[in-house]
Amino acid sequence: METLQREACFVMVPPYTKKAEKGFAMDAGQQDKKQIERVVVFCGSKLGKNPLYAEHAERLGTLLGQNGFNLVYGGGTSGLMGLVSGAAQKSGSKVTGIITHAFKNSAAYQPPQGVDEMVVAMLHIRKAEMLAMADACIILP
Repeated sequence: METLQREACFVMVPPYTKKAEKGFAMDAGQQDKKQIERVVVFCGSKLGKNPLYAEHAERLGTLLGQNGFNLVYGGGTSGLMGLVSGAAQKSGSKVTGIITHAFKNSAAYQPPQGVDEMVVAMLHIRKAEMLAMADACIILP
């Protein structure tokens, strides 16, 4: 994990949500696993050049599922997105993929099995929906 942390961005923070606005506990001392139910993972649709990216993406998905977190992600079946979502689903996570109409209608689209899918009009809406659905955010390459 040390190598991955030096070579890639790996962050977990609660995004700004209406929950925070309404006074829910958002400081690190009071925030625990039970308050975080859904985690959004932003990552690539390709594996990248470093094999550690794939290894850690799959491990992340496994840990999310094993620890009772549900996954929200970009909806792809390839690259790091496919590894995270597949491992999370196999480990017990409910997985929600958010894709654009353009991607769904492309020749490259392969529907992920067992994933709740949400289709939106544009990429910026996709990112906003992903953040809105999640209680925490992790960013991978």
